[in-house]
Formats: sequence, C-alpha cells, structure tokens
Amino acid sequence: MNENISLSEHLTLAEMEHSDTAIRLKIDNSAPPEAIAHMQRFAEEVFEPVRSFIGKPVHVTSGYRCKELEIAIGSGIAVNQHLLGQAADIHVDGMTFDGLFDLIRVNPAIPYDQLITEGGCVHISGGVDKPRRMAMIQHKLPDGRFSYEHVANHA
Repeated sequence: MNENISLSEHLTLAEMEHSDTAIRLKIDNSAPPEAIAHMQRFAEEVFEPVRSFIGKPVHVTSGYRCKELEIAIGSGIAVNQHLLGQAADIHVDGMTFDGLFDLIRVNPAIPYDQLITEGGCVHISGGVDKPRRMAMIQHKLPDGRFSYEHVANHA
C-alpha cells in the first residue's frame, strides 16, 4: 500500500487503494502505474471539483480495486472503472446519499462519467476524455440482481 503519495490536494493514493475487504482477505490491492495515472486524473478532474463544490471533506469508501478484489466482492464485471482507477464510492458526513447524488448530478462543472446512488454510497467515475454524465439510481430486484434507472443530469 502506498502511504503518503498525494493524487491531488485532498486525496491520497492510500485512500484510493484502501479496502476493508482486501485487508480481511489478505489481497494486495496496490495499484499498477497505469491505474495510478488514472487515479490522479480522476482526483484532479472529478474528486477535487466535488470537494470544492460541497465545501466539506469527501470520504472514499472504495476506490481502486484490483482484479482479485473485484472477483472477491462478486462484481462480475470483467472491466470496470474501479479496476482502471477511474472511480470511487464516496460519502460526505452529514449528507444523505440521495442529497449528495442530486448536488453532483445537476452541477455542470463536475465532469463525471457515471454517477450512481447505490443504497450505501454514491459511485462516481470520471477522468476520461469524453465524460458521458450518466446519472442513475440503482434498484435491487427481488432476485438479488440490480436494475438502473437513468435520471436527467440537470435540475
């Protein structure tokens, strides 16, 4: 794990690599150089604008995830933005997930690629050349799978 490397003013590599699941399962979740480069771009272009707009610390609950960790959590997605270092699951103390989602969703100055409210966090991805600004609400289906409702990314 990389301890004191800053990706941006308010985000470290250690925060993006941290995973309670990886620690519990003894998985090395250290990011390769190409993922670190993606994380730095994500931190500067997406994370910092969110933090500046919110005006409070933004906490990462899950950032980079290596392939072994993706398999362990049952993601089932062969390539995703967590694996590439282009996504984080976030929360802000004192804010609901829906409130955080709505604030980010309607701000045109935040170039997110995907923004998803997922019950226990807000997933945000970005640091890509052409952000799609896809805003979605995740719904758990009776069979345990998930569906995604696309919502407008403006007020």
